[in-house]
Amino acid sequence: MNDYYVISYIDQYPNANLKIFNRWGTLVYERNNYDNSWSGLSNVDKIGIGEVLPNGTYYYILDLGNDEKPFNGYVIIRR
Repeated sequence: MNDYYVISYIDQYPNANLKIFNRWGTLVYERNNYDNSWSGLSNVDKIGIGEVLPNGTYYYILDLGNDEKPFNGYVIIRR
């Protein structure tokens, strides 16, 4: 259940950029043209590409690529 971070209607924003940060502010995931494919794995060399992120609260910034203010908030990983 909830295996992916799904954002409704994201397909209407082909230039969307999603960034996920851990509690220390380290970037752990980034994807241009986000397509609801984040499953809680890192894709950043500093953390380790494909590493399972530990349980915790993560901060996200979602820029829809339409010159509007980006959205931000928190997402919780609990396995």
